[in-house]
Amino acid sequence: MENNYFLLILVFLVITLASLINYYDLKSLPSTIITGDFCTDFSNAFAGCRCQERNRFITDFNTNISNSLIATNIIGNYYKSINETCNNPECYDLGKGFYNCFCNEPIGVLRNNGEFYRIECNT
Repeated sequence: MENNYFLLILVFLVITLASLINYYDLKSLPSTIITGDFCTDFSNAFAGCRCQERNRFITDFNTNISNSLIATNIIGNYYKSINETCNNPECYDLGKGFYNCFCNEPIGVLRNNGEFYRIECNT
């Protein structure tokens, strides 16, 4: 009977110790601060990726982009207008008015107001 109490106390101590370690470990995690600046927030959220500093907004299309098909067409037309090749452009809805766009590799994020953020990621 004494062995059962000893095991019960030992299990309780282990659980308590694990809970304390977990509490203080989680408490020390850095919190992500949302600045409202897309490039800063994107770089904080996706380690190894950042907006291009020299050309953050490459164009303003002056339109309201409401779905990924329209975003894909705009990216394709943009590449044609600057005489660059982008075969099979694709954009995917990220929600909240943002579309992640690819041209065989990630090229940037398009907002529903037409702002385009060039993205560079280390692979």
